[in-house]
Amino acid sequence: MIVGALEYRHRRYFDWLAGGPQTGVEHILHPLVRLSDWLAEVANTGCLFMNALAEYPDSEIIAATVKSHKKMLADEFKLRLEKVASDRDTRLIADTLFLLHEGMTQASRLQDREKITQAALLAARAALLAEKIE
Repeated sequence: MIVGALEYRHRRYFDWLAGGPQTGVEHILHPLVRLSDWLAEVANTGCLFMNALAEYPDSEIIAATVKSHKKMLADEFKLRLEKVASDRDTRLIADTLFLLHEGMTQASRLQDREKITQAALLAARAALLAEKIE
């Protein structure tokens, strides 16, 4: 039952992330913007996947489901970066953006969501600028 709920949330979240600007930095940052919307409109109780793993740390199927979801989420940033900056090695910046996403999810439980979003977007824009991705 828990795996079914995680699979449903995975599909729903990726549907939520879909679309957005198709070019430029805004295309890359779209998942962070949509996460902020999710936290305001859908759920702000931390990451359902990490909560499930914390509750059932010995469950191999839950661990595999969580890892798969997180890999696909990290890959979303890689795909968006490849579309905008295909001439560069963007693996490290993709990991940076993924970590900002994860940090927003956790921090918003305890701090103001808008403040967290502004801070994450500022950090993301600075990281992209440092890599000359504009």
